[in-house]
Amino acid sequence: MTKTKPHIEIYDTTLRDGEQGHPGEFKLEEKFKMALEIDKLGVDVIEAGFPAVSKEELELIKRLKGKTKAKLCAISTTRPEHVQLAIESGADRITIFAPCSELQMIAMKTNPKEVIANSLSAIKMARKAGREVEFIAMDAARANPRFLNGFAKQLQKAGIRRLTLSDTTGSLTHKQTVEMFRRMKKIVKIPLSAHAHNDFGDANALTVAAIEGGATQAHVTISGLGEKSGNASLEAVVMNLERKHGYQTKINKNILVPQIHKIANIGRFGIPKRSPVSGELVHTYRAGLHMDDKTNAFRGFNPEEVGAKGTLVYGKGASGRVTAELAKKLGHNPSREEVSAFVKHLKRYGERGYERPEARVETLIKRAERMKQHKIQKAAQGHKKL
Repeated sequence: MTKTKPHIEIYDTTLRDGEQGHPGEFKLEEKFKMALEIDKLGVDVIEAGFPAVSKEELELIKRLKGKTKAKLCAISTTRPEHVQLAIESGADRITIFAPCSELQMIAMKTNPKEVIANSLSAIKMARKAGREVEFIAMDAARANPRFLNGFAKQLQKAGIRRLTLSDTTGSLTHKQTVEMFRRMKKIVKIPLSAHAHNDFGDANALTVAAIEGGATQAHVTISGLGEKSGNASLEAVVMNLERKHGYQTKINKNILVPQIHKIANIGRFGIPKRSPVSGELVHTYRAGLHMDDKTNAFRGFNPEEVGAKGTLVYGKGASGRVTAELAKKLGHNPSREEVSAFVKHLKRYGERGYERPEARVETLIKRAERMKQHKIQKAAQGHKKL
């Protein structure tokens, strides 16, 4: 009997972690609108902000309260005053973070004993206020396993809802990530979560590896927006999990791509043209064989699956069939001779580096129609003479 794979929760941190990769910063009204649109995607959790950073972050979470299906989350350090602000925001969940590697402890001028004591105190404070608590073990990827294992047991005893292991610099390999999460699953019984950064270009793969290792939640941002090289991408992680690994999420894939672009437009950040799943060029086909394909032999998935449309770029690789289809779309029913002429010109214009050779076909069609009309008129004049 095949074991059913667990539902994977999607935790969106575009408004907080993603903002660190924004060329400017999100405005309050932009964040509010973005949150509502992110919610429409079907994410499980929206990390709406860091109340200790500014009054606007606090106000945002208060305004969003009761307006999303997703749980609202406020992030906080272990400092009591920061936890208090997160509580005041009214967020359903408070995500508390603390450094777990020696490197980060040195950078943040703390030590293992202080990290443990402050974390447990912050968790107690949040739970006493009736809040669900998630804990992010920052830089868990480079933490001493013995320290991390012991700390995790204490976090579980303190009553956290979920433990997130963070790969702050994307430093682990796929195998190491799987092993870290499998090891932690043996240490604690609470649900695990993954938070990976894209320093080496594999945040999406590392997040999927974490799920393979036993995590049941993925921290993601829209199109991987985030500090440095970014975070794991919502759309890429979801499609990988569902299409390649057989997991299920609540993401509405039918509106995925248009919704991603809508959110990016509200937030004034661009989606890279070659961004997986949602990029403008991902569903663009130029090679003749790819343009001719009617069986998805050259596609990972149908563009329609994610609410996108395929685009054909007509150049020197275009075949007669797709060129004839182009002519028909432009309202012209070409003869075999005309199709051959159009293909010849497409190749010529493509070799010259024109970005839109099909625009030349429009010109050729108009010319062909003028010639056809001229022949009809000439024949009519000859008929009159008879």
